[in-house]
Amino acid sequence: MSILAYDLGASSGRVLLGRLTDSRIEVEEIHRFSNDPVKVGERLHWDMLRLYHEVQQGLLKAKHMGGNPSSLAIDSWAVDFGLIGGNGELLGSPYHYRDWHTHGVMEEV
Repeated sequence: MSILAYDLGASSGRVLLGRLTDSRIEVEEIHRFSNDPVKVGERLHWDMLRLYHEVQQGLLKAKHMGGNPSSLAIDSWAVDFGLIGGNGELLGSPYHYRDWHTHGVMEEV
């Protein structure tokens, strides 16, 4: 049995392949990638298309390594969000938490 774990950090991401062997969990990093924000005009956004591509790359690498993951998990900062429309598509590019829209929020709270 194997699982894939994605760790999406503020500036980089990685994919870990975990395998259960002889009642032990073995973990191997199989993919690492940049996760830089994209500046469009005066705003910072998450590069969602790049993140989607990197998730797929992790799946492909696991497959090529003989892994057939039965589970997948994604961990992120989870402070930002994207809105999904009725057709299942992303409605817009999510703002990055380092964008100016968060300036002064802690003081206001």
